[in-house]
Amino acid sequence: MFEIKNLTFGYSEGKNIFKNFNFTLGGNEIISVLGPSGCGKTTLIKIISGIIKNYSGSIFIDNEKIDNRINTIALIPQNYGLLKWKTVYENIELVYKIKKIKPDKEKIIKISEKLEIKNILGKYPEYISGGQKQRAAIARAFLTDPQLMLMDEPFSALDEFTREKIQNLFLKLRSEKKIPTVIITHSIEEAIFLGEKIAVFRGNENISYNMYNNNFSGCGSEKSSDYFKFYSDLKNEIKRGSDYDN
Repeated sequence: MFEIKNLTFGYSEGKNIFKNFNFTLGGNEIISVLGPSGCGKTTLIKIISGIIKNYSGSIFIDNEKIDNRINTIALIPQNYGLLKWKTVYENIELVYKIKKIKPDKEKIIKISEKLEIKNILGKYPEYISGGQKQRAAIARAFLTDPQLMLMDEPFSALDEFTREKIQNLFLKLRSEKKIPTVIITHSIEEAIFLGEKIAVFRGNENISYNMYNNNFSGCGSEKSSDYFKFYSDLKNEIKRGSDYDN
């Protein structure tokens, strides 16, 4: 279980993006986070991952206060986070070097096969596609055996065909390793496809949100009238959120 209690943070004095903000991720859920630009989605990811430290409030994993020196949190950023001077294999292998343990070549090969990137392990990032870079980042994240996975618009730079393929590969891999996951996205369709629950953020000060249960997670091309109604409800909620502070 992952929980945020009474989070308060602002970039400038007197203007709080979050004020006494609470957020819970139960068990091994995937929560998609939607909302208009400037509503604190990426800021929240930076706070949870430890990039931003000057906040008040508490963050818990399994009822223990988070400690980034102890807890393992995997972050997959928009730009994939691959080092251009290292091969794909070396980028994935970094998780072991950071932990100062012997790399498990068998695990690296196995997850590379599942994500269909075994054939590019010897290449450098500049010579592979965006989809391949994303799969390398996903492989590295899963190999950390994280207690929590954070994904900041992970598929936004990919074309529709590649995005759909990698989303399916991600869900298949995650079905084997149940990891609590927060996915930031601007795509309603992606939020529905990936998230078991969907949080729609609103405002740009003292941010709040509405949480929706999602009965259409993993829904492929066959979409019912109920699906389109749910999609429309989320779209309207985002629009209301963009007008919240205006």
